[in-house]
Parts: sequence; structure tokens; C-alpha cells
Amino acid sequence: MKTFVRSIVLSFVAVSAIALTGCSKKDDVPVEIDGQLVEILPSGGSFKGGVVSQSSVASRAVIDAGHTRDLKVAFARIDQKSETDATYPAYSTVAAALPATWTKGFTAANATAISFDVPQYYLTRVTNNNTKLVGWYPHLTANTFSSGEVSIAVDGANDIMLTQELEGNKDAATAFGVTGKIFNFKHKLALLKFRVYAKDSAAVKNGYGKLKAITLKKQLATCKIVLPGDQAGQVTFDYAAAPDPEDMDMVKKAADSTDKAITYPLELPVLTVTDNGDGTSTTKKNDVECGYALIAPVDASGKVSVAIETELGGTKEVDLTLPKDASSNVLGFEAGKAYNIVLCFTTTGIDPTATITEWIKADDIEIEL
Repeated sequence: MKTFVRSIVLSFVAVSAIALTGCSKKDDVPVEIDGQLVEILPSGGSFKGGVVSQSSVASRAVIDAGHTRDLKVAFARIDQKSETDATYPAYSTVAAALPATWTKGFTAANATAISFDVPQYYLTRVTNNNTKLVGWYPHLTANTFSSGEVSIAVDGANDIMLTQELEGNKDAATAFGVTGKIFNFKHKLALLKFRVYAKDSAAVKNGYGKLKAITLKKQLATCKIVLPGDQAGQVTFDYAAAPDPEDMDMVKKAADSTDKAITYPLELPVLTVTDNGDGTSTTKKNDVECGYALIAPVDASGKVSVAIETELGGTKEVDLTLPKDASSNVLGFEAGKAYNIVLCFTTTGIDPTATITEWIKADDIEIEL
């Protein structure tokens, strides 16, 4: 008889998952119930919103509210040392990550299974039988896991998430999956969703023509997580070829459930003003999505510059305006927040503005060119 635990977690900030795991050591056999071996199966809930855009077993994409394809995640595991020793070894002693697949199709009303590539079981000893787990996304062949440290490339396309560390054992009241034992996969990157429009037709015909590309200057990095990753300084970002980091290409796809490719060169829509016939008028930007980039968080003293290439205007580099709070304090681009970056093309320049959307709502950033 197999056990299965189902739970649902709603959150705008994190993807939630339940992982029930255990030991595969030779001296710790699976827990027995009614004389039968029991494989402990994980399950995962969803949070409110859209779906993930990705292919087959997901290895890259914006992970939003739910998903339509399987996700490849991984966990690290440490066990209490022995019946007479309640301490844990360090994560630096863990030989390898535990790959797992989070099954597609979870919704706000339905949890789905997370299955480990190699089945895991609880410790069976009576005392000091606890296990600690911490998980992350994505699990890619390009990732490295060594001496308790996970390294994941920040390339603009990959989302990166990390769970809290949880402790559990075979007892029903303290097993993974019960209240207080649910893993929350939290975003570690900021999502920039780019949109464009032209202020008038002259800006298109005489200044820019079609949009060819957007490049984020000096943004390629590596996310390094020293497990469990819940202490200051345990999640850091090393920039490629520092002190002169490499540039990052914007992903030319929709950051939504469709994962639809955006055709380039891209026609710039033009702002329209409609006379309402009563002395007032209605202005519509008609802005369209042109792509996205997942970047390392940028603090209030940081800077993000983008190079914008058009058919007629060549390449122009502009600085994105960093978001501010209600008191006009600069916030930067924060982990777990998604920002609409709106680029307004004018005859005199490019004007960017930003607002926060989806993951955590905030204000747009608009830049006028």
C-alpha cells in the first residue's frame, strides 16, 4: 500500500511543493505498514494565476502561477548521524543532488506528484530518525552541485527558485507534507517584461523603423547557493568575466502560458488619441510585448542599461529607471518581483518606465526614447 499526501498552497510569490522523502541507505530499509514496504511519494500544490511557458520537461522558462509541463527540480538531503548522535552532517558532505520531477497539471484545486528519480525513504530507526531537505529549481545538466554549493547560470531565460530547509521523519504528525512541512519554491531572480510603442508615426518613419533587438548590458551571471541558502551571504551572484561582465540577450518570447515566439523585426505600434466629441479625448499607448529577461536582483545603488537596436536608428543605449516606493525611495529590481518595462520611442529619444506585475504587483517603468 502506498501513501500519498495532497496539499494545496496559494501564493503570488512562490511556487509551493510538498516533498516526502527518505533514506536509501543499506542500513535503513523503507518503513513498513501492515507488512508492506511503503515508498514515500511527494506531491505539489499550485499558486493562483497563469501557467508556465516551457517545453516537455521544463528546464527553462518563467515559472508563474501553475504549469502545463513537468518541472525538473532537485533536493539535497542530510540525516541525523545515528541513534546516539542527533547532530547532522554539513551539506558540504552530500555527494550528489536528488533529481525529481514535479508532474504537470497542478491547479489551485488539485495537487500533483513530485517523484524522485531514485526512490527515497524515511529512516526506520526509533530515535534520531530525522531528515533535513532543501530543494531548488531548475535541475539542469549544466548546473553544478559540489561541496554543498549549487551553481546555476543566469542567462535571461532560466528561472531560479529555492526552498526553505525542512525537517521531517516517518511519524505521521512530523512527516513532510503536513502543516508546517511544505516546501515553498521562492524566486531568486527579478523578471523584466519588455513592451514597446511609438509616440507618433514620425518616430517610426523617420527615426527608428522596426525593432530588431534588445540587449541587457553586463548582466550574465552565475547564481551560487551555499545550502541551505537561508543565511545572509548564502545566495550570491557572480558576474561573468568580472569586472567586465558579458551582455545578456532579451528572450524574444511571451512571458506567459503560451511561450509564443515574438516575430522580429517587430513593428512599433503608434500611440493614438481619439476625440470623444465632448471636449475630451482618449489616449491609448497600444504598447505590445516584445520579450523578457530574468536577471539577478539589482539594489538601489545599482544600474541596468539596455542596448536597443532598430532598423533606422541603429543601436541606442539607455538606463532603466529603478522603481521607487511611495516616499520616492529607490528600491531597485527585487527578487520575486516582475516588472513591466515600457519603452516609448519618440523623435527625441527612448523613455523607459516600469511597473511590477504578476509575481508581486508594482509600478510600471516607462522610458521615452
